[in-house]
Amino acid sequence: MRIILYEVGKEPVVKEIANELKPMKEIVGGWIETFTQPDGIIVVCNEEGKLIGLPINRIMFNEPIAGNFFLCRSNGEEFADVTDDDIKQYV
Repeated sequence: MRIILYEVGKEPVVKEIANELKPMKEIVGGWIETFTQPDGIIVVCNEEGKLIGLPINRIMFNEPIAGNFFLCRSNGEEFADVTDDDIKQYV
């Protein structure tokens, strides 16, 4: 799955990961939480990032996001690749 990865202190990058829970949890450093934007972008972040004191990475969509996170899309019930247009907009 093609994602846009935002690591703390780094510029966003496009990356391929397996569409499985384990690599997603490894990226965010714990259990995942998602929230979907009106344009269909899904933010995947650490469910407890703010509670456990992870550093604020960025403010996106008027929400401070703690720790590493990534953007993807959905294909029904499954996560899916970001589009080329998403990359142009969010990288």
